[in-house]
Amino acid sequence: MDKNSQFEIQTADTNDFITIDSYVKNTGQNLIMITEDKVRICLMMHLNSLEKSRNWLIPLTLLISFLITLITSDPHDAFGLKADVWKAIFVLGAIIFFIWLIITLLERKKAISLDELIIQFKSQANPSIPQSKPEN
Repeated sequence: MDKNSQFEIQTADTNDFITIDSYVKNTGQNLIMITEDKVRICLMMHLNSLEKSRNWLIPLTLLISFLITLITSDPHDAFGLKADVWKAIFVLGAIIFFIWLIITLLERKKAISLDELIIQFKSQANPSIPQSKPEN
């Protein structure tokens, strides 16, 4: 078919015909055919890695706030608890948040890049074909 010849395309949703005067062929694209459930699995795994890469922020902020409280305050008797009990609560809390921070740092995953996500889509689309990393 000549690049400048006219042809018609029938649309699927309205069954109308669209006249095309010219077209441009872009042959440098890849088509990835994958089912919706496999896309959901890949995206859920990606979201999970994003969440795990940032989980350490919560215990870090809590640890900092407890340490600042311990350093800058002088506990007094309040709500039926002695000053030493309040200090022990904050020390114990700081220790717990420090342990939690260490655990989340050890479990931290590096978030995958968009290129790695596309490679996952390709491997889900046809697992028998080994996929190579895209060139930048």
